[in-house]
Amino acid sequence: MVLKPTPFTFVVSSLGLSLGLFACSSEQINKPNASSSFASSDKNLSTNSRKSTSKRKLAAAEGVDETQDPDNQAGDLPLDDGTAEIDAIIKDCGFPDGTLPDPKEIVFKKSMRSQQVTIKGTKPIDPSMVPPPPPIPIIGRIIGGITNRVVASLPPANYTAVVRATVNVAGSMSGATQSVRVGLEAFNVSVTGLPPGVSIPPNAGRADAEREVAANNSDSSSAGPSEEEHSTLSSNPGPWKSILCTITPTKTITFSKGGKSKTVQFDTPIPGAIWAKATAARFKTEIGDGKTFDNITATVTNSNDAALPQGTKVKGKVTVTPISGDLPEIGVKADVAYAIRTDFGAQTANLGLNPRQSFYVSTSNQDLSAVVIETGDAQIPRLVVAAGQ
Repeated sequence: MVLKPTPFTFVVSSLGLSLGLFACSSEQINKPNASSSFASSDKNLSTNSRKSTSKRKLAAAEGVDETQDPDNQAGDLPLDDGTAEIDAIIKDCGFPDGTLPDPKEIVFKKSMRSQQVTIKGTKPIDPSMVPPPPPIPIIGRIIGGITNRVVASLPPANYTAVVRATVNVAGSMSGATQSVRVGLEAFNVSVTGLPPGVSIPPNAGRADAEREVAANNSDSSSAGPSEEEHSTLSSNPGPWKSILCTITPTKTITFSKGGKSKTVQFDTPIPGAIWAKATAARFKTEIGDGKTFDNITATVTNSNDAALPQGTKVKGKVTVTPISGDLPEIGVKADVAYAIRTDFGAQTANLGLNPRQSFYVSTSNQDLSAVVIETGDAQIPRLVVAAGQ
């Protein structure tokens, strides 16, 4: 039984007022003085200047007309000409007080588990799976030799394995970390047509199965584009135009599994996830009937994986489309749901990406209800991940 990796690409982009964020959970960390820590991260700008600069960038991205230079306004006087609209956008993106935390401050942590996945298959019977012969020296050697010959002629063992993945995610506005741990919850082996005197314990081979399942454990970190790059993306023509917070732009991913690691950079950034704190109206305004991000170049900048060596370049595309929010198998009825489909050909999984991820959002709770991951793997083709599984 060999399981392919199931990387969960949950990412947070870096943020100016372009607001590229991961789907924040109910365990979100709120701090009342976030605006002062955000301002202190810029050595040369005062709080008002920083907010004004960011608001001007947001206004440009959203197409809001500002006829006055906000940097020339004194003190805490409200900005004119578009400020109310900009403030409304910030609130629609999930920041009701109009302030932003420091880019490095952890703003969400979430632990989710997948539903159980049952894997069935066959494997040859190893002699170690057959109970040893009686402890009688001569007879034991004779029976042992017979047993080995019998094992060689036995049909394959049928196995049933039940596995479950646990995903832990933590992130700030400038990046995220994620760990995936896959565990074996049940295992059974059976063989039909065994000759008399030969039996196979139902848990035979479990230790090997546990090692194979654990080989799917992975860790990843991701980061978005710089504030300036995100501002440019959301201001200029193209699929990222006017996307300020509902889709997270992912610039780099570092993915490791089984002692192999690689870092991949995307030009242009790819959609990584859906930001769950946005309002339903904001989703409709920014994504509408869907977005297509094509002609993307993925470049492997560092790797010890022979399947994807350093310097490899792969072209691909990503689409984001609205889908039904009904997920009856776990009782979810989300009012907002989107599928992110990623296609870099045969290298999609090697890049640490999944062919499709579907995000189910409850905008009333400002929380992520579930994620459905289609891995492209024959043994674990689909994972339904949610809190409380």
